[in-house]
Amino acid sequence: ERDPIVHYWALMGYQMRGKPAVDGSHDALMATLKDPSPAVRIAAARALAEFGGEADAQAALKLLLAHADWSKNDVFTAMAALDALTALGDKAAPIAAQIKTLPDKGPAPDARYKEYIPRLLEELHERFK
Repeated sequence: ERDPIVHYWALMGYQMRGKPAVDGSHDALMATLKDPSPAVRIAAARALAEFGGEADAQAALKLLLAHADWSKNDVFTAMAALDALTALGDKAAPIAAQIKTLPDKGPAPDARYKEYIPRLLEELHERFK
């Protein structure tokens, strides 16, 4: 059986190698948007949003937005998606209005995690004023 951690780091390798790697594995990356692991889906979406075509970016941003919703995902999934959106910079601009509607409160296994999402959202809100 495939290990999601190995798959995640393989996807990070595509991200680090940029457009040529993403273009060369386009179909596999698109299929990975449906992977059982949220971390794997988020890594694939970030690579596609940054280096893919317009349709790829739209699909990837939609996925990242859905995963960034703390009311529907655990704190770690929401943090990973928000971190990806932050890293995308202006490439996340098409969903700026939806980002502003994301909740900044939600459940966490420990209170120390509750500060991260509001900070990430604040940074994104400042970027897209």
